[in-house]
Amino acid sequence: MFSYRKIAWKCEEPSKNTGMFILEPIPNGTKVTFIMEYEIPISLSGGLIDKLVVSKSIERGVQEGLNNLKNIIEGK
Repeated sequence: MFSYRKIAWKCEEPSKNTGMFILEPIPNGTKVTFIMEYEIPISLSGGLIDKLVVSKSIERGVQEGLNNLKNIIEGK
């Protein structure tokens, strides 16, 4: 059994972002924590686009990726 694992990245192009997955063992499974920071052009419209589109898109993509990983690991 492992104590915890961290997978991290830093990207400069095409958009600046950094992030990590932290995997921690818990009874009957693994707790996955996802942390991400990113930059978009600073402007009023940029902030609005972030709130309406970018954040939700990232959240959906991460959740879908985690579900796919879980299915692969569990052999489904």
